[in-house]
Amino acid sequence: MTLLSWPLHDVPPHLSEGGTSEDHLARGGGFAVDIPAATWTPFYPALPAGTQATVETVRWDPQCGNLLDYAFVFDGTMWRVRCCHAQQLAVGAGDRVGKDTILGYVGATGAADGPHIHLAL
Repeated sequence: MTLLSWPLHDVPPHLSEGGTSEDHLARGGGFAVDIPAATWTPFYPALPAGTQATVETVRWDPQCGNLLDYAFVFDGTMWRVRCCHAQQLAVGAGDRVGKDTILGYVGATGAADGPHIHLAL
């Protein structure tokens, strides 16, 4: 099994309580996690080793705040990841990114109740 790289290089792996809700899945959503961290902590793409991604969308959303979507192909399958609640984004649509590219900085924008990055596959 291939693991995705951890998106917060300076923060030990941990998740907030909760995770993916049945309601989120019932609405057609995929797997999602909230990763708490201090505001302005840089975050990076969660990618399999040796994989690059393309940033598809960078925009504001009332629920997600500053969000971006990126996509990558792994083992013949296209994967899309959404990152929400960024304090500030550091990339633009069309940018190619690797595991060491700063995508943005953790924040609490949109409907967030505290600083974290929300990742949804």
